[in-house]
Amino acid sequence: MKIHKILLKSLAVASSLVMLTSASAEEVTLRVANYGGVFTAAQAKYAGDIFTQRTGVKISWVDANPKDHFAKMMANRGRTAPFDVVYLDDNVQADAIAAGLVDKLDENVVTNLSKLYPQARNAQGFGPAILYLSVGLAYNKDAFAKANVPAPQSWLDLWNPALQGHVAIPDVSTIAGQDFVIAVARAMGGDESNVDAAMKKIGELRAKLIYKSSSVLRAQLQGEDIWVAPWYNGRAWGMTDEGSPIVFTLPKEKGILGATTIDMVKGTKHPKEAQMFINQTLDPLAQLGQAYEVPYGPTNEVLGPILQAYPDVSKKFPASRADLEQLYAPDWDKVNTQYQKWVEDWNRVVIGH
Repeated sequence: MKIHKILLKSLAVASSLVMLTSASAEEVTLRVANYGGVFTAAQAKYAGDIFTQRTGVKISWVDANPKDHFAKMMANRGRTAPFDVVYLDDNVQADAIAAGLVDKLDENVVTNLSKLYPQARNAQGFGPAILYLSVGLAYNKDAFAKANVPAPQSWLDLWNPALQGHVAIPDVSTIAGQDFVIAVARAMGGDESNVDAAMKKIGELRAKLIYKSSSVLRAQLQGEDIWVAPWYNGRAWGMTDEGSPIVFTLPKEKGILGATTIDMVKGTKHPKEAQMFINQTLDPLAQLGQAYEVPYGPTNEVLGPILQAYPDVSKKFPASRADLEQLYAPDWDKVNTQYQKWVEDWNRVVIGH
């Protein structure tokens, strides 16, 4: 029996869901804004379908990127909410909270909040992180070996002259790009509060490729045109599992912690059902299923000891408190207030170098 079947079966008994008793439950359809693709498919399989079976509440998935969801909520602010529940990137959630687009959760309904890693819970009481990911360095070990270049151990190793012409970096318009700016700032002794020195340093790198799409980077890594790049753990491990010579590593200055959050949209007509659904997504069964479909880390700490027993699986994502200690969580409020300046500086110092 496959490992994931064993784990899922072991958690099935512990998995629970509050039942709706209202005769009108079957008439409720929650509009849930999500990413689409394999992510929505996994959430539907391990959370949405189970929730509907247990409660009768249907789920209507609305797929787009988080910035589009945010824009739609902004456009409807003060009117009928476009969604009942929304999945967001952590930086977009910070903007949604500041704009008053999401509501705080009731711990008496979202009981799984008490089972999450402390850093997964929103300090203000809004939606928690539903999964964790990490941004580190992905490199082609065959290309490094052929060039006799040591494996990268620091963010600043990207500036090794032996790598010139073979480095890719994410554009600052992407979350990975903003993570990279923060990582370089921290490696130089700073943080997200002041990234001027980091911007100058990145400009001096003269990267061969500045990518906005992971598919573009994937092809370049596969073909050995690019040897190393800041990238997501899940993307890199996906290539490794397919047999590509790609290695994902966290630099000594720490990787960057990323998260997908889940929130109840302000103005929903179904606040109880929305929060019950959020509670289901935080359930151990749903979280473990998600982790096997897409290798990002569960935020329910109950799974920590179980995942530790399967290192071949848990090595791919943050899976314990110790793993989380190796990652830096950015202050997105600070980043978001400076974002326009970052873009201007990037275009001038990095693109225009």
